[in-house]
Amino acid sequence: MQSMMLDARSLHLVSCIHYLSKGHDVIYCDNSMNYTSGSAYQQNLNLTLTSLGHYISTVGQNPNLVYGLINCPGFISNEVCKTCANSVTTKIIQLCANQMPASVCNENCSLQYSDSQFFSTADSAIRLYFFSLRNADDPFLFRSQLGSFLGNISNNAAADTSRLADGRTSYTSSIDIYGMAQCTRNLTGDECLRCL
Repeated sequence: MQSMMLDARSLHLVSCIHYLSKGHDVIYCDNSMNYTSGSAYQQNLNLTLTSLGHYISTVGQNPNLVYGLINCPGFISNEVCKTCANSVTTKIIQLCANQMPASVCNENCSLQYSDSQFFSTADSAIRLYFFSLRNADDPFLFRSQLGSFLGNISNNAAADTSRLADGRTSYTSSIDIYGMAQCTRNLTGDECLRCL
């Protein structure tokens, strides 16, 4: 079984690791700020979440302005992305009721909302850590190959207009390492690379 830890100082989630085990969402609800049920902010949040569709949305005026973003990996169909968006929208409303900002991430999409503008801003403060209880036979070789591989796909994602890259590299003659890197398409290549 895999274990995960979320260390977030802010909610500017730019990318999500899409190799999460099916059904295991990473959810972050910031309890430092709340909104009131029935408030203008909640109405704007509901409008934002229903109008997101496949990318970004902004609804309302200060102080009740809501920014929202949905992001799906490039290999996910629009239909699967919309289904995922509907699912995580329901989860975020249930699990992060009256809390702002918040985010949820799973293998098919990520959703985030905030009262602060976060579009086109890479935030490397977000950390998602995953580890397996299975050990590499040669940890030094594994780390070396993994580091080089992640550097390559990060560079490729930043250079591609889709801001998506994936690939594989050999760890041993019988074991491959697979990976994917993605940024939202509104980031510049430099911002994407800095974040990755």
